[in-house]
Amino acid sequence: MTHDHASDVAILGSAFVGLVVDRVAGSAISVATTIPHDAIAPLTTAVVALTLKLVDHVIKTREARAAAEHAERVARASAPPGPPRVLVVEDDEVQHISVAQAAEAVGCAIERASTARETFRALARDRGIRLVLLDLYLPDGGPVSAFAADVRAASPQGCVIVVVSGHESGADIAAKIGARFLLKPAGADVLTDVMREALT
Repeated sequence: MTHDHASDVAILGSAFVGLVVDRVAGSAISVATTIPHDAIAPLTTAVVALTLKLVDHVIKTREARAAAEHAERVARASAPPGPPRVLVVEDDEVQHISVAQAAEAVGCAIERASTARETFRALARDRGIRLVLLDLYLPDGGPVSAFAADVRAASPQGCVIVVVSGHESGADIAAKIGARFLLKPAGADVLTDVMREALT
């Protein structure tokens, strides 16, 4: 009965590929074969060369990907910051226009929310918001104290909140969540000063 060396060659080739790939991963394997030693070298030379090329390609691809990711991180870190982003929570169109004009004068980028639902969506979507101008009385806002506390909890760390309300009781609510208070209607000059102070 003759031994099937062709099968052993296939096993050896597969095992060698596995050996080199596992070597890249930091592990090791062993393989047993009945192929005569003098037959192994000529049969595996091509497999060795091809496998080494494959491993070299894998290593270079990893290095290139790592270098590209590093370059992207450096570029983001060194990029000049954009304009400060302000979330205006206001359902009154006239008041929103006044706030928008003040924000433009300060050089801010405005995002508007006219409902509580839009407010929480905006805060979840944009973690770079630095200032929230908060009207407490929205159609779907619910109890104003709870709404204000939820906005504070959902806001990014370091975000300044200014409660803007036509009710003086808003000052107490603002104090409870560590926010500033502005009684409306407020003119453009007052809004501009408040924004500049909050963003410095």
